Amino acid sequence: MKPEPHDPILDACLEEILGGQGPPDLSDSILQNWQRQVPDGQPIEPVATSAATGSDDSLLAAPTQAAIHSATSSENNRPLELPQRRQRSAPGRFWSQTAVALSMLTIGTCFGFIALKVFLPQGSHESETSVADLTTGQSSTAPSSSSTKDSQDSQNQADRKNQVAGNGSQDSQKNNFPENRNNKNRPPKETTPSFSKSTPSPSDVASSSDSPSATRIDSLDDQTIIKFVNQQLSASWQAANITPSPMATDAEWCRRIYLRLLGRIPTKEELDRFVQAKPSANKRVALVDELLENKQYVEEYSRHWTTIWTNLLIGRRGGIGKGELANREGLQQYLQDGFQQNKPYDQMAYELISATGSNTPGTEDYNGAVNFILASMNDQATLATARTSRIFLGKQLQCVQCHKHPSNDWSQLSFWEMNAFFRQAQVVKGKQANVHQLVNRDFVGKQGNADDAEIYFGEPDGSMAVAYPRFLGGKPLEHNGQVAQFDRRTQLATLVRQSDDLSQALVNRVWAHFLGFGFTRPIDDMGHHNPPTHPRLLKHLSEQFVAHDYDVQDLFRWIALSDAFALSSRLSSTNSLDSPEFGDVPHFSRYYMRPMEPEEVYQSLLVVAGRNRTTGSAVDIEQARRDWLSQFARKMETDEGDESNLFSGNIHQSLVMMNGPLMKQATSANTHSVLASVMESKMETHKKVDHLFLAAVARKPSKRELKLVQQMLDKTTPEQMLQDIWWALLNSNEFILDH
Repeated sequence: MKPEPHDPILDACLEEILGGQGPPDLSDSILQNWQRQVPDGQPIEPVATSAATGSDDSLLAAPTQAAIHSATSSENNRPLELPQRRQRSAPGRFWSQTAVALSMLTIGTCFGFIALKVFLPQGSHESETSVADLTTGQSSTAPSSSSTKDSQDSQNQADRKNQVAGNGSQDSQKNNFPENRNNKNRPPKETTPSFSKSTPSPSDVASSSDSPSATRIDSLDDQTIIKFVNQQLSASWQAANITPSPMATDAEWCRRIYLRLLGRIPTKEELDRFVQAKPSANKRVALVDELLENKQYVEEYSRHWTTIWTNLLIGRRGGIGKGELANREGLQQYLQDGFQQNKPYDQMAYELISATGSNTPGTEDYNGAVNFILASMNDQATLATARTSRIFLGKQLQCVQCHKHPSNDWSQLSFWEMNAFFRQAQVVKGKQANVHQLVNRDFVGKQGNADDAEIYFGEPDGSMAVAYPRFLGGKPLEHNGQVAQFDRRTQLATLVRQSDDLSQALVNRVWAHFLGFGFTRPIDDMGHHNPPTHPRLLKHLSEQFVAHDYDVQDLFRWIALSDAFALSSRLSSTNSLDSPEFGDVPHFSRYYMRPMEPEEVYQSLLVVAGRNRTTGSAVDIEQARRDWLSQFARKMETDEGDESNLFSGNIHQSLVMMNGPLMKQATSANTHSVLASVMESKMETHKKVDHLFLAAVARKPSKRELKLVQQMLDKTTPEQMLQDIWWALLNSNEFILDH
C-alpha cells in the first residue's frame, strides 16, 4: 500500500504557516473538481482540521548612593497541536492521481496564505492567558482590537469599579480596604482624535513586541494584586535562598511613606497619630488613602509629583534661564492640575507628546503641556526624540543616533524613523519675551516634496540614508508631510499611548521610586538586551495598570502596601547577598536605604523649622525653593540635556546643610521650630530627647546615645544639650537618608 501523499508532514506545514488559524472554506470548489473525476458512488470524506491555540546605634551611618540597571520580559511560546492523521480508503492508481492533484491544490493554498501573512497587516487572534489567570486558575480570551470593542471594555471596567464601590462594607471587610476606596473623582478619559482617511489607523501598525497590544486584561481588586506581588517576591527569595529582613516599625514605615508620596518627613504630630493609632488590618491602607485623597494633602501630593515629573521632563534647571523656549511655571501648572485631578497617565503622555499652543500661563492659547517638547527642541529635534523614547517607552534610542546598538536590534534607522515624527513641530516666538508657541506646520523634506517628506542621516561609513516615520520596528507609515493629511506627532502620541512599553516603563520607574531600584538598571533602558529581574511581576503590574485605566494612584497603592515596602532596611547575614548598591541583583528582601533628593531634604527642613504651613504667594514659595535648590544643580549643555548634581554627599553639600540659613532657622530656639516647641514644653528632659529623635529620624535614642546624653548633661545645661543634639541629628547621615 502506497503512503498517502499529504499525510502529517503537509498538515504540519500548513498548521505552521497558518499560525493556528483554520483555512477558508474551499469545500464547494474542491467538490466540483472531484465530481468531475470521482466515479459515481465513491464516498467523499470531509477534511478535518484542528488548531490549538538599616541603621545602627550611630547617627553617622554612611549613606549609599543607589545605582540602577536593566529590562524587559519575554512571552511564553505555546506549542501547536498538529492535526490528526486523516484515514482514506480505496487505494489505487486513480486515487493516486487524485491525491497528487489535491496536493498541488493544497500547496497552492499554502503559498497564498504565506503571501497574505507577509503582505497584509496582521493582528493577534490567538487567545492569551494572563499572569493573573495562571495564579487563579482562570483563563481569559483576548477580544478583537476594534475601537468599538475597546470602548465597550472601558465601559465594562468602569461598571465593575462602580459595582465594587457600591457593594459597601461587605466588600470592604472581605478585602480589608476602606469602603470609600473606589469613590474617586477623576476626569473622563479623552478619546483619541480621529484622523483623515490618509492617516493609517493603529491597526495598520505591524505586530511586534514593541507594537500596541490588542490584549485586554480584566482588572483585579487591590488586595489580589498586592497578594500576587508578595507571592512573586517570596518565590524569588526562596529561589535565591534568602531570608528577608524583619518588618519595619510603624514609625519607620510612616516616615518613608510620607517621603515617597509627599516628598517630606512627617511632623511629630502626624507620626504620633499613626503610631499610636489602634492596630488594625486597615491601618496602613487608611494612611495611604489619606495621603492620596484627603483634601488636607492634595496640594502637597500634587506639588511633590509635579516636581518629580518637571525634573524628569525638562531637568532641574530647565525653563528658567534667559533664552529658554520652555516655561517652567507653565509646565508645573499643567502637571499640578493633572495630579490633582488624577488624570490617567496614558492621557497625560498623549497630551505631552502631541501638544500645541503657548508656553506661558495667562496667554490666549496657553497649553502648559507644550513645554516638554519646547524644552527639547534642539537642532533637528534629536533631544525630543531621545527624551520621548526614554521617558515614555523606556528605550534609550539616543545610543543609536550615530551607530548601531552593540547588543540590541536597534540601528541608526530606528532613531531617525522616530525622529521623523517631530519634523512638523515648529517654534513661533511671541511679541513678549520668553513667550513662545509650538505649532505644527507642513514638512517638505530635503527635496521639497510634501508628498514624500523624507529626512536624511549620515551613516558611520560617511554615506547618507533616508528615513520616514516608523514606530519602533512597526509597519512604515505615511510619508506625507502635510499636517492636514498626516499629523505626525499626533500619530506618534497615539502609538505611544497604545504601546505596552508605556505601562511597563512607568511601572518600572515608580517601583524604583518607592523601593530604590527598578526591575532593570538603568530603569529607562528596557529591551531584550536588558531583561528585568522579575519579569512576571513587571508584566502583571503593567497589565493591571492598564486594566485600571492607567490610574497612577492605584499603582502607588499596590507598591506602597507590598511586603517589599514594609520590610526593615537592616541588612542581616540571611540576606547579605541582596546588595544591589554593590552591583548585585536586587531581590527586594529589605528596604534599600538611599539619600533623599534635594527637594525632599528642603521640604523636610521646612517641617522641622515649623515652616511647612507657611502662608504666602505660590510664586514666592516656589522662588525660595528654587533658590535653595539652585545650589546643587548645574546645566551641562550636552546634547542629551544632562545636568550635574552637587547633592551627593560632598563638601559643598555639607557646608550648605550645616551653615545655610534654612538650617539655622531649623536649629534656632527663637522661632516656631520643633526645637523651640520642645524647649518651651513642660516635658521631662528624657521625653524631650525622645521627641527630638522621633521628629528627626523616626526612632527613639539607643542605649549608647542615652549614655552620651547623660554625659552631656553633666557638662552643660539641658537647653544647650538639646540644641547640640538637635543640630547633630539634622546634620547626620541618618536624617537625609530614606531608611
